[in-house]
Amino acid sequence: MSRRISQPYRCEPLAELNRQLLYAPPDRRIEQVRRLEKLHDQIDPAVNYPLEFLHYRITRYRLDGAPETLLVGEAVLPDLRLMIDELSRTVDMPLDEPSESEEELAARLDVSTKTVSRWRRQGLRWRWVRVGSSGPRHLVLPRSGVDRFLANNAYRVERAARFSQMTPAVRRRLIERAARIAQAHDVSLNQVATHLAKRTGRAVETIRLVLEHHDAQHPHDRIFEDHTGPLSARQKQLIARAHRMGVRTSTMVRKFKRTRTTIYRVVRDQRVSLVKRTVLNYVHLPIFDRPDADAVLLRTPSTDENDRASKSRRGGHRSVPVADLPEGLREFFTGHAIDDDRQLSLFVRFNYLKHKVNLLRADFEKREPRAADVDRAEAWLEEIRTLRDRFAAANQRVVLDTARRHTSSAQDRSVARLLELVEAGQPVLVNAIEVFDPSRDQTFDSFLRWSLMRAFAEENREAAATARRRVDADAALRRLQSIWHSSESSEHADATQG
Repeated sequence: MSRRISQPYRCEPLAELNRQLLYAPPDRRIEQVRRLEKLHDQIDPAVNYPLEFLHYRITRYRLDGAPETLLVGEAVLPDLRLMIDELSRTVDMPLDEPSESEEELAARLDVSTKTVSRWRRQGLRWRWVRVGSSGPRHLVLPRSGVDRFLANNAYRVERAARFSQMTPAVRRRLIERAARIAQAHDVSLNQVATHLAKRTGRAVETIRLVLEHHDAQHPHDRIFEDHTGPLSARQKQLIARAHRMGVRTSTMVRKFKRTRTTIYRVVRDQRVSLVKRTVLNYVHLPIFDRPDADAVLLRTPSTDENDRASKSRRGGHRSVPVADLPEGLREFFTGHAIDDDRQLSLFVRFNYLKHKVNLLRADFEKREPRAADVDRAEAWLEEIRTLRDRFAAANQRVVLDTARRHTSSAQDRSVARLLELVEAGQPVLVNAIEVFDPSRDQTFDSFLRWSLMRAFAEENREAAATARRRVDADAALRRLQSIWHSSESSEHADATQG
């Protein structure tokens, strides 16, 4: 029996339009189904279509005053099929053109009904009709839609026609051959399935499922005793963790009873998942779109540039007094300064690295990630973390200096109050690093000071009635460090936990 395809709309404007069409009179819905079918057969997946054009073709009414919205043809097509499906189910569509059921088309083309159902997801349109004055509606495939699909997917239809259903006798012979191979050689289920797929011309997944089903149905006569089913999420995490810790692949093969290929695939998938989960917000600069952006922004600094940066760190900024601070905190606010020009250059690189990682992650959604791309993304993420930590260390003196200036005009000038402001300034520093726009005519030093003064003024009002904490250098240092640990990316935190 034909079933309705469960899939979400890709274009929200079309989903909203469909909800409106469901309230139209039945005769108008019938006419709209016909228009939808005609429009579907004329859409080019590679072309972008204005929403106003689609709206007019379906309803014969123009959208007045609506913002111009472009929809990709590849996303429009499945949504049009869903609209045909939903509208035709609510009316008594007439059989006004030659049509056939899924079973009839499958018999005519010598394919399975599952194949025809799969074609519906791949572009074959359908509608629902009611035969007679009563009874349930039936799914039919209009001949015009079938002919168009067959013409555009000849290779797919030909391949499906060549495939024959696996009879019980064929399945029994496959199981017997797999048993003989497993008895003669130390091989896994996947290795046997791959071998038999090459010999028989069938899909590896098909044979693998046949063998798994046999072992599940015959627990006392299993072919592959060591096969334990699909890896759980916990097992995949353990494999990824073991890989990061340097455990040999051969050890994991024996431990988890999987092939090397499976272990490599799990490690790669877990690495890709970590890259995808990392939160990256960045400022997009016009220079990122230049064709030579990589050569300019990702180049390794020359020796002269490093020398100039080193000199600027030694004398580019005035020091901040730390003698009144607890001894354990003094080192936290000394050294590591970066020249303003050098810091602006590093911020451009910082944001460009995030931009490059985002481009790679978008590419991961389109195709199978390559190991080299995953390595590159991880290296860039590591440099992003290094730069973030470098900015934080270099600007702790700014946080302390701004806090000291703020307390100089306040009634409470104690060290305890100063440390409270420094601690309150850490989230401000974290946010400033992420949102600073290096293309503006402003240094990060001045941007950070402005952000801190505003935050300190707010904090001063909130803390006016609270008691001051006793100065504890070790506790204060732990709190400051914990703020930075909590601000690291989720990928870094996962790897640390591993």
